[in-house]
Amino acid sequence: MSELPQQFQDLERYIAAGWAKPTKMERWHKRLSCEMPEIQEFYDTMLERLDDVVGHVNQHPLDAVPDNEQPLLNLALSFMDIAPAVEIFGAPDVTGCSYDHRRMTVVENGVDELVW
Repeated sequence: MSELPQQFQDLERYIAAGWAKPTKMERWHKRLSCEMPEIQEFYDTMLERLDDVVGHVNQHPLDAVPDNEQPLLNLALSFMDIAPAVEIFGAPDVTGCSYDHRRMTVVENGVDELVW
């Protein structure tokens, strides 16, 4: 059974690949665990569909997205979390940084509202 609305079934493979993580920290770890070709493919596909995805998800207040729409929202959030890897770093992690990413903790409060 599909987890996505009919018009987004082509994105179902990204759910199966683990891109629809519910938390910022899980999405960040997913990004760090992937090689750039996989990240680039996800980025390119989502970029092409992003206007439609956002238009669809925006039919609901962000804090009241129905459960059956949440995977689609999570894919959009994953896109936002991997965009710096593609657009800025050219790598899954920040390059040229001596900070060990495993020391970082993201505390989430509400709908992807981050408290650092």
